[in-house]
Amino acid sequence: MKIEQGARVWIPRFRCHGTVVRKRHGGHELGLRLDPPLGITVWVRRDELAADGEEDVTPAVPPSHRAGTTAPAHPAAAIRPEPPPAPAVTPVPPPEQPAVPAKSRAPASGTAGRAGPGLLAAQQRLDAMDSQEKSRWRRKVGRNVVEALKFGIVPRFGVEALSAGLDRERKVFEADIARARSSGAVRVLLAPYGTGKTHALDVIESMALREGFVVARADLDAFECKPGHPRHVYRSLAASVRLPEGSGGRGLAWLLDAGSRDKTVLDSLARRRSRCWHEFLGPALLNWRALAGDEAAREHLYQWISGEDVDLEQLRLQCAAGTARTKLLSLGGYTTLSSHFCYQLSGISELARLLGYSGLTILLDEAEHMRLLSSRLEKLAQDLFRGLVYNAVGQELPDSYLKSCYFGGRKKFPFHWRLPAQVYFVVACTPVPEAESHLEWLPSPDCVTELPRGLSERDLETLAQRIATVYEWAGHGVTASPDRNGSTDFLATPSASGGGTRPLQLEPEARRRIAQLFSEALEAGCLQNVRQVVQTLVEGLDRLHGLPGWSWPRIIRELEVFVDGGM
Repeated sequence: MKIEQGARVWIPRFRCHGTVVRKRHGGHELGLRLDPPLGITVWVRRDELAADGEEDVTPAVPPSHRAGTTAPAHPAAAIRPEPPPAPAVTPVPPPEQPAVPAKSRAPASGTAGRAGPGLLAAQQRLDAMDSQEKSRWRRKVGRNVVEALKFGIVPRFGVEALSAGLDRERKVFEADIARARSSGAVRVLLAPYGTGKTHALDVIESMALREGFVVARADLDAFECKPGHPRHVYRSLAASVRLPEGSGGRGLAWLLDAGSRDKTVLDSLARRRSRCWHEFLGPALLNWRALAGDEAAREHLYQWISGEDVDLEQLRLQCAAGTARTKLLSLGGYTTLSSHFCYQLSGISELARLLGYSGLTILLDEAEHMRLLSSRLEKLAQDLFRGLVYNAVGQELPDSYLKSCYFGGRKKFPFHWRLPAQVYFVVACTPVPEAESHLEWLPSPDCVTELPRGLSERDLETLAQRIATVYEWAGHGVTASPDRNGSTDFLATPSASGGGTRPLQLEPEARRRIAQLFSEALEAGCLQNVRQVVQTLVEGLDRLHGLPGWSWPRIIRELEVFVDGGM
């Protein structure tokens, strides 16, 4: 049956309908805009749709014309102001430095014209932050936290202190990190949308950095960081490399710079004798040292090793002084090169270990996007995941674990550099239909941790108190004092400036009542998840701080009316 553009079809893989918006390859592949809540556009092969007799093909109807469609209420509606006109809320003053992003996004996909200078220089500018500048930024971090909390998300700075309800999971993460120090570990986090997957990744990132791990993180999606394109994933990971506090630098560029001056590193990765020549890091380290003082050439080299599109022939001419031209191999963009990039990430873990770090932690978020791929690309994405699992678990797995993986490229690379690789590989995803096939690349179900779908009243009480404390610090300009490690304890109860009172602090009885109401709202479905709880609480703090006549008893009354009306 011929499907025209604008028709709606049923896609068995996603178990939802979609609208045909474009075609390619003679109509063998259709660009489908999936119905909400997905709402994204994906390419699907024509033969992956339901059979003609089973298809639901109907004219597309704009969402605004569908009967019964209403806009969802904002969760902050739990706390309603007086009848109009509603007074404006006093905004929190903007921070001096940009707010810490709630979710770090890697740069957009590289293009052929992106090989100009900029990436390395930007990284060096960030490295140059002096202690006074960093101290000024930390004094404003409370305001940054509040801005992120308004979206229901806890930013990464101080994420462990603002966590609640992950006590059991923290013990699992601690055991994984301890195992990763000696060999490696794998962990998959499962939880519905809005219940804390990204927050749990933030906690793991903070714990890993504290334990001396280099951390690389990527958010998978259907466009710029497709799980079926290993180069996309590697490029996002390379751009996000973080080093533990006090390293003296940051990012992959600093690792290259430190490694190129370390004899042990060069003897282990850049010597052309058996088992001591890494095909990508070897020439990168030698040329980084040879090109000292030539920032343009180093920029070109850095873009190559971080997975950006570069003119490889021009780069080989620039780097001829450091090593043989033929050793500068292409980090290709083919979907079949999972082994190349697993080999490269394993080498980065070895580089980090030789420089005194504990290893490499790899964090991948939104892994459910794997299910949006075609059957072929999903299989190739699983090859990448299997390779990273093998690096993490290594010698505990049989050789047959990689037997079904495709080794692409003119030059065949193994999926690892050396074992044990000391890699901690963590993946977060939302449960999807057919989850057993979604996670079939896992060696054992013991690697899966289902995050709690809600918080207890005690956890909600703790969360409410901590958010109120941070909000007061941000709103009243209280300066936190550094602890003995030089970090800022912005959760310490602030002292009111000028001898005034602390109107935003929650009394124990009010705190317990608010936690009870939030628990009832979650159970009744008035609030869908913890993210909406956080947004609602910050909305109440905004009114308490910026509007006359508001107090904690009034906020509690508003919540009681809201919960009673939704039950």
